[in-house]
Formats: sequence, structure tokens, C-alpha cells
Amino acid sequence: MRKLLISMAVLSSVVAAAPASAQYRYDRSYDRYGYNQDQYSERRIERELQRLHDRIDRSAERGLLSRSEAIRLQRQFDAVENRFFDYRRNGLSRFEQDDLQRRIDSLDYRFRDERRDGRWSDRRDRDWDRRW
Repeated sequence: MRKLLISMAVLSSVVAAAPASAQYRYDRSYDRYGYNQDQYSERRIERELQRLHDRIDRSAERGLLSRSEAIRLQRQFDAVENRFFDYRRNGLSRFEQDDLQRRIDSLDYRFRDERRDGRWSDRRDRDWDRRW
């Protein structure tokens, strides 16, 4: 009887400890300094989206984009932004970060192409000139 009670006590302590050990999971989103990389990538993507939105609006206001070009770019921007909100709901994976970055880069390229309207020597559109 005594052996049965001891074995039941050991078994119950093992069963009670199992859920606690199963809860630990190594989170790869933190770098070696303890910074959450997912959080910073989310902020970076938000800043890039905001910057691109502002550039589209300012170019439309200045007349550098026609009304139809601005509407088309704004719709494409909205699609990228909606994709970002969908991805962000459960946290951004590495694939989702890369996908968003490709979409933002593609939209930025289309914006620059529409803005220059076939002019390749437009000084205001050089990559190094970010005054506007």
C-alpha cells in the first residue's frame, strides 16, 4: 500500500509539472540584446507607408500627378495598407514582412514612374534628393 501511495504521489507531481514545462517556448523574434524585432519591423513598415502616402498626396496637390494617376496610386496604396492590417493582426512573420516590403517597393517604383511621366532627367526625382 505504501509503495502505491508513493508512486501515485510521484506520478501526480510529474503530471502537474508537465503543463508548466510545455508552456516555455523560445521566441525567435527577440535579438541577442532583448529587442523585439517584430515590433521594430512593424513600426518601420508603418513609417514607410505613411511616407509613401504623404508623397502621393503632395504630388497630387502640386500637380505632378494627374487625377487618374493619383486615384490609381491611392487604390494600390490602400490594397497594400489593407494587407498590412491583415498581417499585423496576428503579428508579422518574416515572410509577411518581406511580402509587404516588396509591395511597398513596387508601389514606390510605380509612383516615381508616374511622377516623372517618361522624363528620366528630372532632378527632383533622384533617390538621393528627399527634400520634398
